[in-house]
Amino acid sequence: MTIYRKTRRRLKKHVNQWGVQKRLYSIEEAAVYLGRTVYAVREIYYSGKLPVVKIDGRIFIDVQDMDTLIEQSKVTVDYR
Repeated sequence: MTIYRKTRRRLKKHVNQWGVQKRLYSIEEAAVYLGRTVYAVREIYYSGKLPVVKIDGRIFIDVQDMDTLIEQSKVTVDYR
């Protein structure tokens, strides 16, 4: 089983027993959330487009920052 499949299963359980939604995602989880590879997510945050949270040497990505990136990346095309 690939890391992608394992992570995808974990994302389905993003609400804990108290009904609180998970806010910080690992790089692997963020890749699944964004539909990108782990390498692509790292490139996005290395370029400064996606801020990260560092806690005890581990890197996490805030779900709100990912949603902001998605909103800012939207484009409209006029096919006239």
